[in-house]
Amino acid sequence: MLRNKKYVKVIPEKPFRRILLNPFFVIFFSLMLICSLMLNIAARHNILFANWYSNYIYPNLVYVIGGTMSVFPFSVAEILLYMLIAVTILRFIYMLVQFIRYLIKKMPSGSCYYLALFIRYILVMSVILLFGFTTTCGINYHRFPFSHYSDLNVTTYDSDVLLEFCEYLIDNVNETATNVYRDDNAVFSLNNTDYTYEAKTALERLGMVYPVLSGFYPDAKPVISSKFMTYSFITGIYAPYTIEANYNNMMPDLNIPFTICHELSHLRGFMREDEANFIAYLACRESSCIEFQYSGYANALSYALSAILPYISSEEYTNLVSEISPLTRLDYSDDSSFWNAYKTPVKAVASSVNDSYLKANNQYDGVLSYGRIVDLMLADYVQNIKTTEGR
Repeated sequence: MLRNKKYVKVIPEKPFRRILLNPFFVIFFSLMLICSLMLNIAARHNILFANWYSNYIYPNLVYVIGGTMSVFPFSVAEILLYMLIAVTILRFIYMLVQFIRYLIKKMPSGSCYYLALFIRYILVMSVILLFGFTTTCGINYHRFPFSHYSDLNVTTYDSDVLLEFCEYLIDNVNETATNVYRDDNAVFSLNNTDYTYEAKTALERLGMVYPVLSGFYPDAKPVISSKFMTYSFITGIYAPYTIEANYNNMMPDLNIPFTICHELSHLRGFMREDEANFIAYLACRESSCIEFQYSGYANALSYALSAILPYISSEEYTNLVSEISPLTRLDYSDDSSFWNAYKTPVKAVASSVNDSYLKANNQYDGVLSYGRIVDLMLADYVQNIKTTEGR
């Protein structure tokens, strides 16, 4: 008798109805879901709303949430993710144990009670995550593109212009390659550079040219699980919810300045990957730090070389690459060797997930959108550099 009371005392008569139709839960869940859907629909169908939100509401979230998170030297989003996974697993195990326990006692209402509790937990967390993603990230995907603010006429240029642009990048890569700090193996190194400070300074400097990029920038933060990011071939990630710019601190230094500037550009509401890449290129190029200039030119050149490859012969491509400084070719080789050592099936899975994510957020060519940086760089080259330098 006492054993029965132990199990009966907490079980309502109709557990699913009492838990999932609880007025407080229903009101909370409905309001969060409706608000999330309305904001998403408004952003997808009204670019003026999305742009207004990105320019006037989102910057305040960056200042309040991003500013609060900047107090911590580690990625708060990463820690919260681990905590969420751990709590969910523990709750699932507890629910499963109780579910089986009540089945053994032939008390199905008890099993239903703990199952309903777990379902409510999943629904609550899902709607919170949806609302948080919408307000700190999702709406920004539908704003005016950066080319709208930079007055760039992004159009199709012939391969001669692209080849000319490659030559321009090679000239600048070669010039900066000899002036950056290098380690004992002559590989580019950031050991003498406060790159988190320089990245913020570079974006703030660029903000004087493009006011839409001005504002508060918190420090970018390395990720504890950088090894997992490396296996996934991820160099950096913007964390919605906590509004943090995170980067992989295992990757070669050649990528770090460009990556951090890329992630920080998301904190100005530019979520499209091609635009974030382009802003990173501009920030590095206009930086007063030679290491950032070199990283920007070297990363831009790798994109440009990939773009020119289908339009010239293998002999012409070989001759073009031979113009690159041996120091830069050493850096490219070091970078390639590093990533090749981490090639596993995880990369393909991570790429597929990222591709699906990008397509779901208004970037219909998925991971190929990263390569559209070349279109923006060409427009900038033709309109702002070629005319000035008389090329």
